[in-house]
Amino acid sequence: GLSGSVANADKAKSLQVVRGGRSKTVKMKGDSWSADIDKLEPGRNVVWLKLEDTDGKIADRKRVVIHRQARVVLPLSISGS
Repeated sequence: GLSGSVANADKAKSLQVVRGGRSKTVKMKGDSWSADIDKLEPGRNVVWLKLEDTDGKIADRKRVVIHRQARVVLPLSISGS
């Protein structure tokens, strides 16, 4: 997941997390927020954050890059007699 805080939270209307063309609105508690990011692919994943204020202005989008390492699956070998 991602989490952070917002300056001037009293003027913030909503925070949207955009990934892969889909966006979801994140609830803020005071000046902090957190979001679960589903279905991350191994390697580089890009997430955009969009903050809208109470006047309807959208602040500059912030780009967040998440690097996810692929799990290495070792072959199972069983030996015995």
